[in-house]
Amino acid sequence: MYPYGRSLTRAIGFLLICFLINQCEDEFQRLVLLSTDRVTDITAVSARVSGTVLDKGEGIKQYGHCWSTEDKPSINGFKTDLGSRKDTGVFISTLENLDPNEKYYVRAYASDGARVFYGATKSFYTQDFTTPVVQTGAVDQLTLTSASVSGNLLDLGNGIDIVSQHGHCWSLTPSPTTADYKTELGSTTSLGEYISLLSGLEDSTNYYVRAYATNEKGTAYGSVISFMTPGYLPLILGDTLEILSATSVRIISNLAYLGPENLVTSHGHCWANHDQPGINDNSTDLGSTTSTGSFFSTLSDLTPGLIYYATSYATNSYGTAYGIVIPFVAGDPALNFIDDPNLVAYFPFIGTAEDYGPLGIDGIINGAVFTSDRNGISNSALSFDGVNDNITCGSGDRNITNTVSISVWVKTTTNDGHIVCKYDGKNDRGWFISFNNGGNLGLYGRNTGGEFARAETSLKFNDNQWHNLIGIIDSNSFKLWVDGDLVGEDGLYASNPDLTNNDQLGIGHWALGDLGEHKYYNGIIDDVLIFNRALTPEEITILAGVKR
Repeated sequence: MYPYGRSLTRAIGFLLICFLINQCEDEFQRLVLLSTDRVTDITAVSARVSGTVLDKGEGIKQYGHCWSTEDKPSINGFKTDLGSRKDTGVFISTLENLDPNEKYYVRAYASDGARVFYGATKSFYTQDFTTPVVQTGAVDQLTLTSASVSGNLLDLGNGIDIVSQHGHCWSLTPSPTTADYKTELGSTTSLGEYISLLSGLEDSTNYYVRAYATNEKGTAYGSVISFMTPGYLPLILGDTLEILSATSVRIISNLAYLGPENLVTSHGHCWANHDQPGINDNSTDLGSTTSTGSFFSTLSDLTPGLIYYATSYATNSYGTAYGIVIPFVAGDPALNFIDDPNLVAYFPFIGTAEDYGPLGIDGIINGAVFTSDRNGISNSALSFDGVNDNITCGSGDRNITNTVSISVWVKTTTNDGHIVCKYDGKNDRGWFISFNNGGNLGLYGRNTGGEFARAETSLKFNDNQWHNLIGIIDSNSFKLWVDGDLVGEDGLYASNPDLTNNDQLGIGHWALGDLGEHKYYNGIIDDVLIFNRALTPEEITILAGVKR
């Protein structure tokens, strides 16, 4: 009896040891480790997010990302399912069917079949739906009562895949809308050029026309162009200006209609220092002609730094007709861009804060005083005292969405202060160029994930010398050039920059509205140009390499 009892006791002990070993093995199984990485390619309705499997544990049966509008999303809500996995490494999910202008939370997850493991939670904002992007083309095939005009649909709108209506609108006033006369070319899902026929026009009449396109967000317009239907006087279209030197420019025009007698007795160009030049001012005379087509004049012996106004003219037996009036500053490299459809602001500061860009949103000077520019020409730049001097230049978005180029000349010894700024401090959207942190110079903004991006340099340019600053923000990077040299770049946080805002464009300060902070600049500012596209390397050289 006793031997059998000892054997039973040993057997029970052995089974107990095995049970405990199995329990320990269960408790010390390897855990799955993973991280949530970057959110990129954010649109109004989608985003891409990466993650990394750091340790696969005992094996991964299911993994991906989960997201929600609430913190700490789980696999019980929206998720991607990338299947099973046997190795470590990076993985990417595409989040779809998101709502526009919404804050989302996302994190990586993985399951070993029994448990679910999560990475850290990250947040991002989807972009808002946007209106289409449309460009007005050229007027052609003019008759007494009709004309054709081209347009170009460049973008259907962020997060939107159809334009419900598009065409052109026109009126006798400078800002036609779809409430005026219009063509309706219908809905489309395709980008590209299109043509409208404008009919029912009056002869010898000046019209304004622009392209339009409508989606569920609203109606967007291209730039306004004007044309005159033929009548008794000649008709001139397409005046453009090219810089030749500090003292000369070339104006090119198109004689589109000669008049009922098919004879122009004289034609050419005229210019003056007032805004209504005529043939009694400085002028060229290219003689008579019986042919339509292009003609040009070279305007010479101009005074560098002075503002001029130029136009074309053509005379027949019924009188003299003029083209559009083009303002320009002699010798200014900005003349290369005066007809650029992507130029959204140009402040030469020649005695005023007038905006010579196509939008014409003039600035309001508050305290800043005129001084000499980089070539010693008086009343051609503005000096700011760093206390309360500033210029406010309107709150419109200036057609800037996710790309902007800013060129500006500065001369300063300041360690701090905003030079050019259009930044919404409440919602952290926009961009600015400023000195800060003891004189460091930088271009700053945020992406749609709320991350702060910067192209900054520790090189000192607050040396009381003139410098050209060019900042460019596009979909991939923030870049800063000084005097034509690239001095700062940020590609890490620059994806999907969020630039659209309706806060004031401020020069010499941060126009923060009711937030009460300004960061006033102390120094001189001149020749501010802003584009809603990225400048090319050649254009950077033009703006930075020539002193007028």
